Amino acid sequence: MWVLERDQTGFAKSVRPYKRQSERDNIMGFVLVRNEDGKFVCPPGAENSYTSDLTKARIFSTREAAEQDKCGNERVHPVTDFLQGSGR
Repeated sequence: MWVLERDQTGFAKSVRPYKRQSERDNIMGFVLVRNEDGKFVCPPGAENSYTSDLTKARIFSTREAAEQDKCGNERVHPVTDFLQGSGR
């Protein structure tokens, strides 16, 4: 399991394996991915609507929240889908 640490604007600043049980509340959430090119949806107010950088993606704490916000050309994915093999 992974922990996403965010800065004050909501952007991801780091990703790391969690170390303590108490960190379960901060475990990775879900992202919206654009179907045609696999880019991630950015947070509201970001310079662009989509990014290829996971650390700049909008992170939703639940699948339900992501489903409510997605457009017809997007799909919901757990963040951990994009972290497999990244240093574990």
